[in-house]
Amino acid sequence: MGRGMTVKSKATAEEISRRVRSVHDGERTLQCLQCGTCTASCPLSHLMDYPPRQIFGALRTGEIGLVLGSNTPWLCASCYCCQVRCPVKIPITEVMYELKSMAIREGCYPKGETMPLLARTFAEQVTKAGRNAEFALMRRFYIRGRLFGQALKNMGVARKLLAKGRLPLRSRKVKGAEQIAKLLEAAESIRERGS
Repeated sequence: MGRGMTVKSKATAEEISRRVRSVHDGERTLQCLQCGTCTASCPLSHLMDYPPRQIFGALRTGEIGLVLGSNTPWLCASCYCCQVRCPVKIPITEVMYELKSMAIREGCYPKGETMPLLARTFAEQVTKAGRNAEFALMRRFYIRGRLFGQALKNMGVARKLLAKGRLPLRSRKVKGAEQIAKLLEAAESIRERGS
């Protein structure tokens, strides 16, 4: 498995460190013992360029390009195993969410990584309709990412889901979608002021 690449970020190391520390209990990342409990607890650590403990070490030393260029945040399964077992109680999952969010905002993530595109497409879908509509989401994702081969590979699964009524072709807007969009906008505004 190859190591992640270092990418250029418009934000400084101090700005990114401050954003990570602004996550609830995020300042605990500075107390990381480098014990490896998070890595041992993670079901996907074997696929990561750098395990979480190395990400926290890189954050401390200001190696932001390495942090944002790593596939680690994108592989986080949000299972919370690492966070529950961390002896310092670092909010690892929330930090990974923040790193993903920063990478998307900075346009700074591993080349070829499709998860940022999926995350943006999902957020747009929820903002527009107030909910996720899987068919519309995946259609936009595959078209925007020019992932036509991947779309063809998944047609069999899509047909099975469609046959069982689990994949509606039409997306429906929820009642009050405008309020959801306003809530999301307010949350983003609060996040930007906090960082």
